[in-house]
Amino acid sequence: PDTMEPDVARRLFAEGAVLIVERMPVGTDFGIDYNSWRTGDHFGGVKMIPAGLHYVYYSAVDRNGQIAPRTGFFCLLEKRQILVKRWNKETEDLDDVMIDEEETERRRKGLKDLDRNLGAYPYDSLKRWVGLTQYISQIVLERLEPVSKRICSVTQVDIEPAMTTRADHSSSADGSSPSVAMACSSSSSSAAAPDSTVQDSQLRLSCIPDRKFPVNSTPEEVTRHSMDHSYVLTCMMRDHYSNENKNLLGEMQFSFICFLIGHVYTAFEQWKSLIHLLCSCDDAVTTNPDLFRKFINTLHFQVNEIPEDFFVDIVSQTNFLTTTLQVFFSTLEESTTVDSQLKRLGLQFRKHLTKKFKWDFTEQPEDCQPVVVDL
Repeated sequence: PDTMEPDVARRLFAEGAVLIVERMPVGTDFGIDYNSWRTGDHFGGVKMIPAGLHYVYYSAVDRNGQIAPRTGFFCLLEKRQILVKRWNKETEDLDDVMIDEEETERRRKGLKDLDRNLGAYPYDSLKRWVGLTQYISQIVLERLEPVSKRICSVTQVDIEPAMTTRADHSSSADGSSPSVAMACSSSSSSAAAPDSTVQDSQLRLSCIPDRKFPVNSTPEEVTRHSMDHSYVLTCMMRDHYSNENKNLLGEMQFSFICFLIGHVYTAFEQWKSLIHLLCSCDDAVTTNPDLFRKFINTLHFQVNEIPEDFFVDIVSQTNFLTTTLQVFFSTLEESTTVDSQLKRLGLQFRKHLTKKFKWDFTEQPEDCQPVVVDL
């Protein structure tokens, strides 16, 4: 790219990874991270890719210009790595081409001849990409990505009955998503997906518990846990994230990329649910300030990538982010025990959102009332 400094270009040319794509049909929609193109006659892949996590995606285009559903995959690339994929006409997908050290070296020597057919990775978008993916480690990736390692937007058709059932009960006043536990159980069950191929292509997202309180809770405890979801967060941190903040944030980022670039609807629902969970915690804000500082920074990068009206619920015309974040900001503002740095960061974030998007956080959400348990 024109904006790349000469020394950076030289370093990436010497150390960057290379994605070789063989036999890709002309006119295919092909992309990596934030950048996509229509392939030409001599397209052979992408060069000068910085080491780290990347997302590659593609859609076949027929002779009438109709674009097939998007398919993609994450890959963790090392310096000077050569990754080879080959288009399969029958499956309309990219197959892995396994190469040993000898073949790798042979291909490396042949890169000069292939160079003119390789597009350069657009380095100017790397900083934004890293800001959106810094917590997606190999551990997070292996736990969440499909068994097939292919992320396909079309698989949502296979679980449409489950999604429809959930949608019938999902229009809460705060715009929060319905229980993801239903989605997780439905999308992984043999009833929803009898074809093992379909199961292998589905995201393995964490299930958020339906029950918000411990077994044998008193009515007062049920009421408290219904307002403060710190207990649910504690359970999820233990059961899904090995009590590592970065693993939860990694799933939040993974879900965001899968819906923003991968076009997977259940990933959008999961992203919303994780935000709603984190914004509904009172005690955890005090006991785990590091998680919530990183949550704010993570969400800051994410909201800057999509237009404001994207967040508006079609039915209720409410912005789920403003109604959800209002609760979070109120918790930070009113708490006497929360970390001062976290409080300052949260209120700065609120100010930024108000200025950038003109979002109003002063109106109290209608459903922010305690759940009363009858004795």
